[in-house]
Amino acid sequence: MIADAFIDGANLHLKDIAVYPIGAKSFDLGLREVVQLKNQLVAEARELGFETLRITGERLTGANPGHVVDIFINLVK
Repeated sequence: MIADAFIDGANLHLKDIAVYPIGAKSFDLGLREVVQLKNQLVAEARELGFETLRITGERLTGANPGHVVDIFINLVK
């Protein structure tokens, strides 16, 4: 995973996120792996003291290429 990280106080924005499995010849992550990655990001951002996490990017492959992803997660609930 790679992203441009922007920090504004207690807010973390991972922009233009790209996810590609190490050693894979194609993008073969399923929904389960994507949810696990999101949960890991949430846990790490919370541990670092952030109050919000925003993840944005554009889907390049799969069933819906071109779809814009914009996820906002409140980490202090």
